[in-house]
Amino acid sequence: PTQGVALAYSGPDRCSFLLRVRCSEAAVEPSEPTLISSADCATITEVESVHGCPLGCARDRNGAACSNRGQCVWAKTGAACHCDPGTTGAACDEDINGGPAARARWRFAIIVLV
Repeated sequence: PTQGVALAYSGPDRCSFLLRVRCSEAAVEPSEPTLISSADCATITEVESVHGCPLGCARDRNGAACSNRGQCVWAKTGAACHCDPGTTGAACDEDINGGPAARARWRFAIIVLV
């Protein structure tokens, strides 16, 4: 597939199976398998699923996905950062007032000012 994943199996009896998982951002669940071909112990099947799509979460200025303060997950609208508590924003690079990241930054600022 041009965008997706292909899983291949070749058994000791020389039979083979190829499963192609094509990217479908609109798919909520994997589609029913489509038989592409089956001949002489060789089968090719294809499904459409979000699991074949690359993740493309927002990155911070250092290139870290979700600023290393969250997880890149697939949602119905596409890839998105699921931020750790105390952070928000597309790349989890904004602190929520009083969050752990914000408190750590203020402690550093107080130490420097004293």
